[in-house]
Amino acid sequence: MAIFKPFKAVRPPRDKAHLVSSRSYITYGKKELFAKLSENPFSFIHIINPEYRERIKTPPNSEERFQAVKNKYNEFVNKGYFQRDKKPAFYLYRQISGKNSYCGLVGCCAVDDYLEGNIKIHEHTLAPREEIFKRYLDTTGFHAEPVLMSHKDHEEIERVKNIYLETRAEYDFSTTDKNRHQLWVIDDPEHIATLTGALGEIPELYIADGHHRSASSVKLAQEKRALEPNYPKGFDFILSYLIPESELEILPFHRLVKDNIYTDLNDILKKLQRSFEITEVGPNVKPTSNKEVLFLSWEKNFLLKLREEVSLIPPLETISPDWVSTKILEPVFDIKDLRTDSRIEFLGGKFSVAEVKNIIKKRAIPYAFYLYPVQVEELKAVADAGLSMPPKSTFIEPKLRSGVTVYEMN
Repeated sequence: MAIFKPFKAVRPPRDKAHLVSSRSYITYGKKELFAKLSENPFSFIHIINPEYRERIKTPPNSEERFQAVKNKYNEFVNKGYFQRDKKPAFYLYRQISGKNSYCGLVGCCAVDDYLEGNIKIHEHTLAPREEIFKRYLDTTGFHAEPVLMSHKDHEEIERVKNIYLETRAEYDFSTTDKNRHQLWVIDDPEHIATLTGALGEIPELYIADGHHRSASSVKLAQEKRALEPNYPKGFDFILSYLIPESELEILPFHRLVKDNIYTDLNDILKKLQRSFEITEVGPNVKPTSNKEVLFLSWEKNFLLKLREEVSLIPPLETISPDWVSTKILEPVFDIKDLRTDSRIEFLGGKFSVAEVKNIIKKRAIPYAFYLYPVQVEELKAVADAGLSMPPKSTFIEPKLRSGVTVYEMN
């Protein structure tokens, strides 16, 4: 039984929402980032990169840099680019991308639910990254990008959401990636009580995207509890976006192998025959189950299907990102560490087979493995077992924007 509570968001006024909100900072290339900063004075990126006009900058990830972020955030508030809501609310956020629609609730999940195992994880986090973001949160005092979590579908939650979907949205704008974004404010006490009660009936929440952000929040809360008896209780919560698991979209990360040792394709196929039935296939064939992967060279496509005698132990070993490593990348290409080996790259998202082939040809990468996506039930099974998937196992949609609903912990 997880706690999910409303909060008073700090958010842009209606006429500036489309200008303030931004993609995650790390998704922008240098040219695009400079263009955004130069042309849009309202962009949230100015807060994350407050010194872009400065000739001498503070060191990355330093306390000085984090303080500059906080100062720029306060400047946005003082200028009216951000406004604080007067009443606690849940925020109904819908993103429409092509034929797909994602609709969920922004609110605050409890750190204690994470510690007690009511919030499930499926990914290892790196301690240095946790520490950096923990210090960032401590200095700035705000969350600006919710952690994406999924939950079992619930009729009562959908009933309340549908009431608001029939009304005019507080925000309704489209972005250059052709996605539409809508936000409704749910501050009616009766609706808040209904949603809180319904979500309280759901035993577990599953983190889909944002493992480092959530782990850093938990670390910070534990530190506050140990060292500051009168710490602000806002640190006990994590800004979160909850969507029903039926709307969660999991896409694969394909593996690109930059290998200069095995230049003979026949030699590779001979090694693969130990674990796979191999069929040369046409240009439109894709894997159709978690027992298949598509092996791509520049000229040919091969469908690899695990042999019946290959033994895999569920729930972890049966997902394709795991056995592609243990049965292909390690024994055939000697790629043992996906985090550090320079011969492996990842391509996540909606890519056709033809698009992946074009990429490896253009970049002179010899081979690629086109994976079948991990299913929601597989993700949950791994999390329930307390296990962690390999790096880059899931590319999750929706990707949330920063600066739409900011949570101030102080």
